[in-house]
Amino acid sequence: MQKYKGDDFRPAARDTAEQVVLIVESSPAVRRVQAALLEGLLLGGVLEAGSRAEAERILSGATVTPMSIEPVLFVLAAQLPDGDGLALCRWLRADARMRDAAVLVLGASDDPAMLEAAFAAGASDGLVWPGQAALLRIRAAAALGRARSVRELRRSEQRLRDITAQLSEGLLVIDTEARLHFMNAEAEQMLGWCAAELLGSDIGVLFRGNEGDTPLAPEQCPLRQSARLGVHYRSDESLFWHREGHPVTVAYRVNPLYEGERLVGAVTVFHDISTQRRHETERSLAAKALEFSPEGIVVAANDPAHTILKVNPAFSAITGFTTEEMRGRSCHGLFHWREEPDFYARMLGELYARGEWQGEIWTHRKDGSTYPAWLRIAAIRDAHGRPSQYMAIFSDITTRKQAEQRLEYLASHDALTGLANRAAFIEQLRRAIENACCGDQRVAVLFIDLDRFKPVNDQYGHAAGDRLLYEVARRLQACVRSSDCVARLGGDEFIIALTGLAGFAGVQRVAAQILEILKRPFLLLGHEILISASVGIALFPDDAGDLNGLVECADQALYRAKQGGRNDYQFYQGCSLGPD
Repeated sequence: MQKYKGDDFRPAARDTAEQVVLIVESSPAVRRVQAALLEGLLLGGVLEAGSRAEAERILSGATVTPMSIEPVLFVLAAQLPDGDGLALCRWLRADARMRDAAVLVLGASDDPAMLEAAFAAGASDGLVWPGQAALLRIRAAAALGRARSVRELRRSEQRLRDITAQLSEGLLVIDTEARLHFMNAEAEQMLGWCAAELLGSDIGVLFRGNEGDTPLAPEQCPLRQSARLGVHYRSDESLFWHREGHPVTVAYRVNPLYEGERLVGAVTVFHDISTQRRHETERSLAAKALEFSPEGIVVAANDPAHTILKVNPAFSAITGFTTEEMRGRSCHGLFHWREEPDFYARMLGELYARGEWQGEIWTHRKDGSTYPAWLRIAAIRDAHGRPSQYMAIFSDITTRKQAEQRLEYLASHDALTGLANRAAFIEQLRRAIENACCGDQRVAVLFIDLDRFKPVNDQYGHAAGDRLLYEVARRLQACVRSSDCVARLGGDEFIIALTGLAGFAGVQRVAAQILEILKRPFLLLGHEILISASVGIALFPDDAGDLNGLVECADQALYRAKQGGRNDYQFYQGCSLGPD
C-alpha cells in the first residue's frame, strides 16, 4: 500500500484518476493506525492530511497533478486543529466532485448528538474512535458500497437524461400521487420549466381548464387517472400550460408504470402540435381563400407542360371550364397573346428568372370567345427553396378595358353626339395648319350655331333637344369628307375644319349644303321639328395666320350671319372668294 503525507505526495501524472482514501487526522500515530486498517481497501492507496487546510490543499490540486487521484473515501476526525471535521464534511458535499464520495466521521465518544450532527453535515456513517476501531474497515467498506450504488444510480439517471434528451418528444414520469419524478430536456423546452423546479411537486401546474385560470380537478386529469387507476389514455389534441402562462397545444399518450405487478405511477409522452395545427389552419384558410376568391386561380405542376392540378370555382365561372375538364391539361394553351406567338415563352423566361410574373394577357372561354385578363404568377417553393408548383391568379378585365377605352374616347369626343370635342378639334386644326404651311395648302373653319334650338328644349324637353343635336351631328358629317373634322363645342354650337384645300372653290358649296340639309324637318319623338343654322367662315392663311386667330375670325363671321337674319353663312371678309 502506498502512503502519502502532506507535501511529500507527488504522484506522476496519469491518464485516469486513481481512487484513494483521504484520512484527515491531526495525530500522525492515529493516521498510521487508520491507514493500516484500511490498507488494500482501494487500489490507489491512502492519502493523509493533518488538518483541514492541508486536506483542502490536496483536493484543490495544489500539491498533486490534476486528475491523478480521485478521493472516494474520507475518514475525518470530528475535531481538527483548524476546525471541526463536520465543517470539512459540509465543504466536501458542496463540491460536485466529492458529492458522491463516502465520508466517515470519527468521534471521541458515543454521543448520539454528534452522530446526528454528522449525518446532517452529509456524513455517510460515524463511529467512536478508538472504541470502535475494529469496525473501521467494515464501516468504510459498507460506506464505499453505498457510495458506489449512489454513483451508479446517478450515472444511470444521467444516461437516462442523455437518452431522453435525444427524443423529439417530451417525457414526464409521475408517481401515484401525481408528483413529478422525471422530466426530459424536450419537455423542459416545450413547457418552459426546469425539471429541478417541479421534481417532487404535483403536476397540476401543467394542467388547467381551457381558460387557463384554474387547475383541472383530479378526476379530469388523464395523467392522474392513469397513475392512480392504471388506465391508458391518448389525446390527439389537448392543452398543457407553459410556465409563462400560455397554453401549448400537444398530442400525448399516457401509460401506467409498474414495478412487477405494483402500480407506481405513469409515463406521459407528448409533442407540441402548435405549429402543425397552425399550418393546418393556414392550409384550411388558404383552401377557403382559393374557394371563395373572386379571381380565377390555377395551380400547375413544375413540369415542362405546366400541367394543371387544380382550378377554383371562380376560374370555372369565368371560363366555363370545370376542374375535371382542366386537370391534366397544359397551361400553354390557356394563356396566350394573340398577336405575339412567342409571348408565352418570354413570359416563362421572366418567371423562371424572378420567380414571379404579372401582366395583361388574352385567354379564351369554353365557348371560344376571347377576353383580356390580368395575370399574376408566382412560384410555390419546397422546403429547399426549389419551385415545386406555380400558382396563377387572373381576373377578367373586359369591363375595365371597356371603361378605359370609354374614358379614352371621352377625352377626345363629345359624349352626346360622338363628334370630336373642343380639345380634339383644336389638335386636328393645329395639325391641319402645320400641313397647310408645309404644302402650300389652305384651311377653312366653319363656325355653326343652330337657330331656334332653345324653343325645342322648352317645348319638347331636353330628351328631344339631345336627340336633335345627335341628328344634326349626323347631317353635318354627311356634308364633309372623312379627312375633315366636325366637332361640337357645347350647347348648340358646332365647328368644322375643312383641311388640305388647294383653293376655296368648295367652301361656299359646303356652307350652302349645311344650310340646306339642316332646314329639312327632323322627326323626333313623334314630332316634326324645323330649325335652321347660321354659319361663319374664316380662311387660312387669308383671314388669320394662326389657330386662335382663325377660330376668332370664324366666330365674328358667325355673328354677322346671325345679325343678318339667320339661316345664312358669312365669310369673315364679307364675301365669298369665289371659285379659284
